[in-house]
This record gives sequence, C-alpha cells and structure tokens, in this order.
Amino acid sequence: MDLLLDLLLLLSLIPASLQALRKEPRRDAFFWAAIVVAVGGPVARVAVHIAGPWQTGFAASLWATLAVSALLYAGVAAIAAQAWRLAPVLAGYLFLLGLIAVVWQAAPGRSLDAGPQIEGWVGAHIAVSVVTYGLVTIAAVAALAAFVQERALKRRRPTALARVLPPIADCEFLVVRLLMIGEGVLFLGLLTGAVLAYRETGQILPFDHKTVFMIAAFVVIAGLLVAHYRNGMRGRRAARVVLADGKRHETFVEHAYGSIDNPMTDADLDRKVHELCGSVLGTARTDALIATCRGVRTLTDAAAIADAARPADGGAEESRLA
Repeated sequence: MDLLLDLLLLLSLIPASLQALRKEPRRDAFFWAAIVVAVGGPVARVAVHIAGPWQTGFAASLWATLAVSALLYAGVAAIAAQAWRLAPVLAGYLFLLGLIAVVWQAAPGRSLDAGPQIEGWVGAHIAVSVVTYGLVTIAAVAALAAFVQERALKRRRPTALARVLPPIADCEFLVVRLLMIGEGVLFLGLLTGAVLAYRETGQILPFDHKTVFMIAAFVVIAGLLVAHYRNGMRGRRAARVVLADGKRHETFVEHAYGSIDNPMTDADLDRKVHELCGSVLGTARTDALIATCRGVRTLTDAAAIADAARPADGGAEESRLA
C-alpha cells in the first residue's frame, strides 16, 4: 500500500514536467495549477511520514529534499521573472529522485530520537540542511538549463526544450543568487551542527563524515561564487582575436556600456536609435519613433510602435538629402 501511495504521489510531478509540450507555455493559471499539484504530492508524502520521529533513511531524506525543492521552486518562480521556465527540467529531475526514493524504500533507516534538551536544535539543524539541499538542487537545474541553451546557440539549432528554458543570463543570475542564499543557510547549518555536537560530545566540530561533508560543501559553494565573481560573464563583453600564427589575444570589459551596471543615458540612447534608424526613417520620423516608445505606457494599441517604425515614402531619400 505504501508503494502504491508513493507512486501516486510521485505522479503529481508529471503536469509540471509537461509544460514544455504546451503550444505557448507561460506563467498562467495552468502553470500555477501544475505547480500546486507538484508541490502538494511530495509535501503530503513527507507530512504523512514525519508524524512520528524523524527517519534517517536515504529514502526519507530524498523525499524531504524533493518536497522542499518543489516548495522553494514555487517561491522562486513567483519572484524571478524567468524562473518558471525551469519547471519541465526541475520536475523531471525531481521525478527521478522520487523513483530512487521509491526503490530505496525497501531499506528504511532508523528513527532519530533526540532528547528534550536538544530536540529544538535537531529540528533546526535538519530544517536548514534540507533547505540547503533544495536551494542547491534548483541552482543545479538552472546551471543545466544554461548548458542546454549554450549548446543550442553553438549548434544554431534550438530544440523545443531550449525554446522553453530561460535565457543564459537569467539562468546564471538564478545560479548565483541561489548559491549565495544556500551558502548563508549552510552556514546556519554549521552553527546548529556545532551546537548539537557540543551538547552531545563536548566538541564543537568533531572530526566525522558529517562535519567533513558539510565543510566541504561550504568550501565548494564558496569557491564557485568566487570563481563566478572573477571569471563570470555577467555584464561583461569579450573580444578574442586569433592570429595566423595561432596566438590568441583576448580582452574583457567588466561592465559594457549599456549593461545593467553601466546603463546608457537617454541622450546616448536617442543617438543610438538615430544611428540605426535615421538612414531609413529620416530624422523627423526617428524622433517620432523615440517619442512613441517613451510613451508606451500610455498607448492604447501596440500597433502604434509598428506604425512609427514604418518608413514613409521617400523617407530614405529625404534622409540622404539631409
């Protein structure tokens, strides 16, 4: 009966994983309905099995990670504009985790019986640890999405999945922000773990596998963040020249003019539009196009922008004569 229930709850992830098959996927009521179902199944599974003492088995840990990842993703999708596009990949990955948990269910772990003096610390330590797993899971999926997008760009053959996933820049933004939050939560996990270890053994950080793994994870995430800060491409532009003799020359602009960290002024934007459109539209119609775009919030019909961008008869000749 437990096996059948687990499989039924696992099927709740299917609607979210099928978002990529929609003709025009978007963050609408159908998307949120699929997310609610995807969150409800794993959370219900965990709620049923943690009514008693916490189970330390591998399957129980996977189900907890699955439920928290789905719950955290719902929040991320509501906050980050492009995060909803990760739903097909994340749901598919969580479905695979759930299958592993179902198979491993035959080898249950022991119950964790904490004394009343440390029960609160145990709960806090478990909570921050599972939240860290969830954040890193979503970050890993965002990194995978960036990899898929990069391959599609290099091959110049975007797949159906690549068209649904977020752009590379948004994937990178999600990876970095989630890892930063995960690093902070993991630090709290180190603190609560140190308190528990001190109360149980008298040592702040005993040398065991749990301490080693947690510190290693903290160092690895910190290393990834430092590497991104030093070598990441956000806001940068690269130029690479390969000479005939094979020598390579590269240069980087830390924050290219026009990026978020180095935005263009309105005057420069106007000048750029005139450089790009003036030869086709002429000066007067280019000014009108700029004014129409600046007043986009007051437009009643978006077709006005297309009308303003359409050259008038003789517009190019007028521009050349000017």
